[in-house]
Amino acid sequence: MKKMTYNTEREKKMSKGNFRKIKICILFLLSFVCFMINWNSVQAASNANYHYEIYRDKILKINLRTGKVTQTKIKSGADCGTDMYRVTEYKGFLYFTIDTFPGTSEDWEYVCRVKKDGKGFKVLGKGKSPLIVKNKIYYTQFGFQENVDNSNWSVKGIYRMELDGSKKKRIMKNYELFAAYNNKLYARPISNTYYGEIVKCSLKGKVEKTIVKKTDSAISHEEMYISDGTLYCDNTKWNNLTHSPEYKYMAINLKNGKARSYKSKGYFVGIDKKNLFYYVPSYAKDIFYYQGKGSGKIRTFGIESQSPTIRSYSDKPYVVVKGYKKNYEIKNLVIINLKKGTAKKIAGL
Repeated sequence: MKKMTYNTEREKKMSKGNFRKIKICILFLLSFVCFMINWNSVQAASNANYHYEIYRDKILKINLRTGKVTQTKIKSGADCGTDMYRVTEYKGFLYFTIDTFPGTSEDWEYVCRVKKDGKGFKVLGKGKSPLIVKNKIYYTQFGFQENVDNSNWSVKGIYRMELDGSKKKRIMKNYELFAAYNNKLYARPISNTYYGEIVKCSLKGKVEKTIVKKTDSAISHEEMYISDGTLYCDNTKWNNLTHSPEYKYMAINLKNGKARSYKSKGYFVGIDKKNLFYYVPSYAKDIFYYQGKGSGKIRTFGIESQSPTIRSYSDKPYVVVKGYKKNYEIKNLVIINLKKGTAKKIAGL
């Protein structure tokens, strides 16, 4: 490269001065860009302080900080039932499962989606537990005929479809979907639905490794959580001699495939980075607890319900607890602030 030459000392000084100005401008622009990125991150984080539920014909947008609930009516008038399955928010849509015959032994479940403004409700197909991986929906598909008893009900396997419900394809015939993590699926054989193993699979449905071998106690997938690369689920065993449950939960390290079962003080219902959540059924009401993993402290929140479920967040001090009556209608919807130790009931449902 040709070396820069100057006619006078003044030109040399002027050139260095311009270079400093350009350098300052570049640093300013970089700082501005970084500020905007951080601002957008803050905005995204604040948006993440909302939690969504689907109840009957309404979308419930819950502000985790204030407890305020914004209700949006589903424009189609569809009754999505009272079971309030887990809702996944993705690209402006809410994806969820509905049971058209809740509170019974009949499982007439469908995968659905709706826009957050209540428009665009659509039934995508028979099945439950939709998981979105790489812009595709993975779910367990069922076979059944409504208005007929459950004798014709069957699990068809794990399917994949587009976000709009098109291009359905079965990728695993004899398995039920359990979880998804790091572009891998976790499933279990249909023949061992309640007492069976868990396998790790590719997105094409190829079994790569058996993570959990056949066990003598139930592995629940209704309420399972992934925190720091570990999957947690209830693993309670019923003791036929004492006619009582032996409370346990299972922790499955999805990085190395190791699984371990731990004793608990109740039915496991959730976990975050610091706390373990469980409940103990009683004749009067189900008493909800949480216990710090390290400290062993126990906090009690008396929440009347038939069988509570929980939504915990690994990066936030909030927990949403749903308590049901015997007919599966919502009795209590409560936000617990773990930092303050307070419980706030959500009214107006």
